[in-house]
Amino acid sequence: MAGSEKKLILAADNSAFWTEGLAQYLPADDFVIEIARDGLQALQLVDQGQVSLLVTEYDLPEISGPQLIEMIRAKAGQEHLPVIIYTDKPRETWQSDVVRTCQGAFLKYEVDVKELAETIRKNC
Repeated sequence: MAGSEKKLILAADNSAFWTEGLAQYLPADDFVIEIARDGLQALQLVDQGQVSLLVTEYDLPEISGPQLIEMIRAKAGQEHLPVIIYTDKPRETWQSDVVRTCQGAFLKYEVDVKELAETIRKNC
């Protein structure tokens, strides 16, 4: 990626645990990580443009992860924004939401920060 523009990763999670851990695995020369602590803040940051990839928790305050993705997909110019959504909830609680609203999103269950960073590198 030498000589190219840094990729802006928007990490939406109300817990700082894994969002801060991403910085250990994503090189600062290639990526900038912006953190949103709720779905509304994430939506506002996406509206500002320049987001290369969104990583979101399923359960966010204000606007849930599936609702956030649905709102982003409805916006002109954002329909194809790469998205990773994750949860630790049992499959039956999220499966219908993800199938209905999260088309084109990668779903991660029980997120490992190193694995998440690798998924971001491959899809950004």
